[in-house]
Amino acid sequence: MTTNLESWQNRLEEFLTKMNFSDKSHDLAHFRRVWKTAQKFVEEDCDVLVVLAGAYLHDIVSYPKNHPNRSRSSKEAA
Repeated sequence: MTTNLESWQNRLEEFLTKMNFSDKSHDLAHFRRVWKTAQKFVEEDCDVLVVLAGAYLHDIVSYPKNHPNRSRSSKEAA
């Protein structure tokens, strides 16, 4: 499973590096930190791939701080 998980992590990182986030706090290091933290909460019977995807894609929509839709970022990301 680890190899498959690493493969998915690589794919997600490749995808995210192609995104143009206007908020520079949403760089690849941010998503890696979220993943690292999320792993601390993983339990035996959970689907770790779902946790990985959630960690990497949680901010997939992120409007700039001065954008009128900023408050909708998390809803649209979900």
